[in-house]
Amino acid sequence: MIEITHYIAIVQGVVSGLVLLFLKRNGKRDSKYIALFLLFLSLGITNETYGDYYNVEFHFLYPFKFFLLLPNLIYLHINSKIIGANSRKIVVLNFLPGILEFVILCFILLFAKLSIIDSDGNFLYYFDETYNYLTVGYTIFIQIIILKKIKVYNRNLFEFQSTIHYKYLNWLKWVCVIIIVNELYYMLYYLLTDDFELNDQPYIIYAIIELVLIFYLGIGALLQVNLKIETPAHNNNILKADNNDGSVDDAFSETHLVFIEIESFMKTKQPFLNPDLNLKSLSQVMDISERQISNAINKNSEQNFYSYINQYRVEAVKNMLANNKQATYSIVGIGEAAGFNSKSSFYTNFKKVTGISPSQYIKELS
Repeated sequence: MIEITHYIAIVQGVVSGLVLLFLKRNGKRDSKYIALFLLFLSLGITNETYGDYYNVEFHFLYPFKFFLLLPNLIYLHINSKIIGANSRKIVVLNFLPGILEFVILCFILLFAKLSIIDSDGNFLYYFDETYNYLTVGYTIFIQIIILKKIKVYNRNLFEFQSTIHYKYLNWLKWVCVIIIVNELYYMLYYLLTDDFELNDQPYIIYAIIELVLIFYLGIGALLQVNLKIETPAHNNNILKADNNDGSVDDAFSETHLVFIEIESFMKTKQPFLNPDLNLKSLSQVMDISERQISNAINKNSEQNFYSYINQYRVEAVKNMLANNKQATYSIVGIGEAAGFNSKSSFYTNFKKVTGISPSQYIKELS
């Protein structure tokens, strides 16, 4: 029963993965990370099936597990949908755990084959224990991060329903839930079973959950290829302006999504209060490339980065003045508290945004 389930899962994963890998939408392979997830997961199941069938623990497929890469591929897919594209740095960082895992398992296989380490010794026993706990914990941790990203994304889309359908990524929430349930079941079974064997009957449930995951993820990604971002009629002129042929520019929608995320980050985290904030530091803390942030701000606010940040600082000053903070702090002190690093910068930007000086603004309030 387990072998049949594994064979079905492998075939389903390979077929769906290859279809998604080569299928293009608007000239882009927008489900390539899902495709890689299905292919690597199929390889991992093949690894288990091969070792169980021949009753060999250290075989040539042993390093091809990629348990530390699989959750990151889901993260990369989510991230690419939210911000439009992943920077090279983000892709490398997310592939790094899987690469390190592969290298370490290659050394373990080599040392076991050369009898440098005893395949029945304590070292491999504790290594296997640690490896299982690490992969399960890491996978669940990444899925929680993804769920939080989807929650913020959906909340922002709900606020901007006229621009984008707010259920665009909801199906991926269930993917994360299935993965978490699968990992928790595996760990529970692993902890409560003294002699862990792949041919045990309780393992059938784990194998079935894997099959459901592959089927749901493959079908969901295939259907998502046909989904389109909905744009209101009054935005069509703006979108068409970027294209000479009058067609809707998907890149604008992607930069708009980035801008929504930036706006949300500004309102909740208030990074502009830091006088040393710059494009690079914001890029690092938001995990979005500098180019994407700059393009999103330029296209959606018609300002450069510093004008955009200073506008938030001016609004912070206005709020503090409205709350009578000048009774406690000097006007320059309020400017510094709002993130301005000098008196001249504060006065110049305040007048640029409001049309009057801070002193005149205080008089109008009183």
